[in-house]
Amino acid sequence: MLKNKIKNQEGTTLIEIVVGIAIIGIVAISMYMALFNVTKLMGNAKQKIGAVALANEQMEIIRNLEYDQVGTQGWVPSGPIVQTQTVSRNDFTYSIDTTIEYVDDSFDGVGVADSVETDYKQAQITVSWTLGGDTREVIFISKFIPEGLETNIGGGTLSVNIIDAAVQPIEGVMVKIDSVTDTPAIHGSANTAADGNMRLPGLPQQEYRITVTKGDYATVQTYPAPPSSSFNPVNSNLFVADGGVVIKTLTMNKSADLLLKAKNIADDDGIDNINIEISGGPVIGTTPETLTIEEDKTTDSSGEVDLDDINPGDYNIVNLATLGDATYEYIGVDNVFPLHLNSDDDKEVNFIFAKKNVDSLLIVVKNNVTNELIEGAQVKVSNSSGFEQTINTSVDGRVYFPAKEDPPVVMSAEEYDIEVNATGFTDFSGTKDISNLVKYDVLMIP
Repeated sequence: MLKNKIKNQEGTTLIEIVVGIAIIGIVAISMYMALFNVTKLMGNAKQKIGAVALANEQMEIIRNLEYDQVGTQGWVPSGPIVQTQTVSRNDFTYSIDTTIEYVDDSFDGVGVADSVETDYKQAQITVSWTLGGDTREVIFISKFIPEGLETNIGGGTLSVNIIDAAVQPIEGVMVKIDSVTDTPAIHGSANTAADGNMRLPGLPQQEYRITVTKGDYATVQTYPAPPSSSFNPVNSNLFVADGGVVIKTLTMNKSADLLLKAKNIADDDGIDNINIEISGGPVIGTTPETLTIEEDKTTDSSGEVDLDDINPGDYNIVNLATLGDATYEYIGVDNVFPLHLNSDDDKEVNFIFAKKNVDSLLIVVKNNVTNELIEGAQVKVSNSSGFEQTINTSVDGRVYFPAKEDPPVVMSAEEYDIEVNATGFTDFSGTKDISNLVKYDVLMIP
């Protein structure tokens, strides 16, 4: 009885020790997290103080300029202030973005109702830094009013409207403006307002290239006229003349993502260095017709070509019939071309290849009259050695033997019987000798 009592007391003591250690651990972790958060807050406060000081310094530099000098390098209004710079202060790195723009005050009318659209200037200083993977910023804004009566500073006005496919304005689009001849050099950007408009007065007379971007939207741009371009652009570069107003409307669409993948039918592994010529998207030029994407791509080490944030539309593979290389033969694809992409689509297209030095059979079933590929035709391949498989043709009328089975089935170099039947066509039967990869067209009679 006494022994049992002692054991129970010892057991209780061990449990208490374990619980005590757990409590101490929880308290220690809590104290560590509290200390970590306090340190993080102190670090952020210190960085914010530095950012505020930098913003004040930058704004003070602008305040000490004559009104005519208030501006940024390579932009409108022009001045000595750098648009973007990186500064190190107290072991922290900051990015300082300075935007200075003319403001057309509604007090005396706006746009065409106002003979002078450059009423005053507004400067915005944005100082940003990174802490714990997050970007933080402080923003200072100040207005600069000219002395006396407002005056026309010359140049022309560029008005850009951005709409979507439903003709609705898009707010927050970054409109990048680049001078073509750089007389003088103008390179900068401004964002569209809630009405989808970006209006920039005071541009020096010359030709400008416009590029518009926004997250989740496909990029749209203007192009130079021939001979600088090999086509006649749908959206040409814009020439802004002194005293003139140029109005341009551009349509943006939500972007799509397209993944092209070359795969080995034997093991589904990706195949690198396969050249894929892709063409598609909206028309950007005529004479000749030119599409947004007309590019040669090569699959990477994973067998992939990744096309992100592209325009919706129809896409074709120009070299589909000749895909492959010295080792691999193209035998099919799991989509029909032209491939249509809608906004926000995220599609994957698999191009299937087989090794040329493996005994196998690729059958392509076609309409004997129209030469169209026949999907869903039933193809049976067999021989006297006991090989027998039946497979239906894919969307591109192709079927490959041997099909993957578990355990794997192989073909040998010998003669095989082929039987094909499809709804609306006369049944086909024939034979074919196999040695390495053999391609065979079956023409079905309606």
